[in-house]
Amino acid sequence: MRCIIPVHQEYYPGNSLERSRLVCQELTILYIFDANLLEKIRSETSYTLPSNAIEDMENYIVEIQKREAEKLSRKYDANLKFVLSDYMGAIEDEVIRGSYDLLMTDHMRRRFLHLSLPVWIDRGEPVDRIGFYVGDATKIKTLVRQIDFLRKIAEVCDAEMCIIPKSSDILNILSEKECGRLGGTVAVQRPYFSQWKKWSGNLILI
Repeated sequence: MRCIIPVHQEYYPGNSLERSRLVCQELTILYIFDANLLEKIRSETSYTLPSNAIEDMENYIVEIQKREAEKLSRKYDANLKFVLSDYMGAIEDEVIRGSYDLLMTDHMRRRFLHLSLPVWIDRGEPVDRIGFYVGDATKIKTLVRQIDFLRKIAEVCDAEMCIIPKSSDILNILSEKECGRLGGTVAVQRPYFSQWKKWSGNLILI
């Protein structure tokens, strides 16, 4: 499975990086250094430092981040892509350009719902069972693809998979904290994410 994990100074995906050892046959780390940070440094020092000193400082900061990125890619035996960009913009561009099966991250962002590939929000829970919430089964071909994909994840995690029908009482499941019964992981079709956004375990948007 080809996976991509975005890394940002504010969003360090420790759970995803560790899980990638099990799930990913090929891993790409998208190391995002926030371009807005450089802009902020430039604006706050432009009155006190000459332009060449500012440029040297920016280059030094970027170089430090590149070294950290390279260290991380070696640790997880991953391909590395280092970009100066905003967090979501870099992710959206890379997903369009690349050919990935899964994006893994520890932090939920609303714009993940619009990405064209499955997204695993990893909360660090063990994966013993994957519950697939089927909200819409009208497109049978799509449903079959989703089930096949989740079966692959279940296989590499040595987990079972179960189907949670749309008729299930979501509020009851959440209030009774049946995370343990479902194995800590729920896969949700994107249009039904709002029903599961309070889920405390692993969440796969598919």
